[in-house]
Amino acid sequence: MRETNKTLEWEQEILKGISNRYPEAKVELKHVVKLGETKKAIVIMEKGINAHPAIYLENFKGIEAGETCDKIQKLYESNKLAKNINMDWYKNFEKVKDKLHIKLINLEKNKEYLRDKPFLQILDLAAAFYIRVSSNEIGEGTITVLNDHAKMWNVTAEMLFEIAKKNEHATITDMADFMAKRIGKEAEAMRGKQYIVSNTRSINGAGVFIANIDKLKERFNKFYIVPSSIHEVLLMPEENYPLSKIELDNMVKNVNETISPEERLADHAYYFNGEKLEA
Repeated sequence: MRETNKTLEWEQEILKGISNRYPEAKVELKHVVKLGETKKAIVIMEKGINAHPAIYLENFKGIEAGETCDKIQKLYESNKLAKNINMDWYKNFEKVKDKLHIKLINLEKNKEYLRDKPFLQILDLAAAFYIRVSSNEIGEGTITVLNDHAKMWNVTAEMLFEIAKKNEHATITDMADFMAKRIGKEAEAMRGKQYIVSNTRSINGAGVFIANIDKLKERFNKFYIVPSSIHEVLLMPEENYPLSKIELDNMVKNVNETISPEERLADHAYYFNGEKLEA
């Protein structure tokens, strides 16, 4: 679901405001799965604490950004952990590998982010990695894989990629089925022309198409990929889609105007020619 520019500006004001209040901490606006739903949350990561509460922005809708920052700060101070959580299990790669996933992002725009992380370059994209975790103490969350972690596990980025691929289960939804819930039978005219490809959580799901490209090849042979965000991509079978590559590139640019900068994957479409992916 696309957000209005007003909502995006409100979120960025809050992110900036909380960052100013915690200058020594890393403050991020994250997508978090809670009870099967995707929600946006502010996460404050202070040094010396290895688990951090997520504060959901939906609880502050209609409240101006400055007052929201006041409320978030109060909530954080009353809920942050006083001590670290035991993470000894994380040192054992056998206990970690089944929770390993791909985070596909733009390479050029994330050079600083990738500086201390293992990643695999794929054209102008980068496949970084994260671990999904769940516990009674912190609920559901993720741990970003760093170079230090890979060194501890004695694995390379290539090894991480091959293992993470096995954990990326694709959902492929015909746009006709997706739209039928909204506009009815008229959506049948779209059947077979566009597919939404993501993971089962619809968070950081763009990497699914890279992980499952052989399966997509078997089903669609040649196709275009429109990167609608880091969370999902649109797949258009070449034989059923009349638009040119230039028109698809323009489609990507239009979509990018409706999402926040950190969620943009690329500014152009991709083409799979039956053998390899091309930019």
